[in-house]
Amino acid sequence: MTNQGCEQFDEVNALVTAGAATPDEVSAFDAHLNREGPASAGCPACSNAYKERLNANLLFVKALPPIAPPPAVRTRLLDAVTGIHRFEPFFQKIADLCDLSVEAVKGLLARIDEASAWERGQFPFIRLIHFQAGPRLSTAEAGFVRTAAGATFPRHRHLGSEITLVLEGGLWDNGRHYLPREIIEKDTDSVHEYRADPERDLITVVVYHGIDIL
Repeated sequence: MTNQGCEQFDEVNALVTAGAATPDEVSAFDAHLNREGPASAGCPACSNAYKERLNANLLFVKALPPIAPPPAVRTRLLDAVTGIHRFEPFFQKIADLCDLSVEAVKGLLARIDEASAWERGQFPFIRLIHFQAGPRLSTAEAGFVRTAAGATFPRHRHLGSEITLVLEGGLWDNGRHYLPREIIEKDTDSVHEYRADPERDLITVVVYHGIDIL
């Protein structure tokens, strides 16, 4: 159930979780979930409704009898869930976040499935793909971060602002659960830790200005 005043997003919420929303509808819904910027929970009611619909869709799919698709359909399905196409809803969002063109973002995302592209991070459960953000973010560091399923990134302080976009998996941060397409914003000197969901590795895109582990 959404908040009073959010009724216009009920239908869009259902379309987004079903993968049937238009790009404009997806953008409007994302903006609504993260409408109040740093240090805000956005719209928790709509966020919770989004997660409930995702879980309901998953339970429905699991209840269906398995059907072997024709070879051509199987190939298209595998491309959609394993290749760069699975990130298509994020192309423009990542481009805006990192001050890059959509074409540049596609090139970066193409590396995510290459094991050799990932470097070991500060902890054994972290892997990184660094890249240079656009000129508007010349003083920031940017990259993809893969956190092993179930791992907890320890408590740390931010030396500058940070914006994180969840691409795959999920995480818990300060009592809130974040899923793909949700944004987490941290202010300078904010302190926190986060825990990746246990079901699969967490993949995020992060633009930040350094941290101190506490």
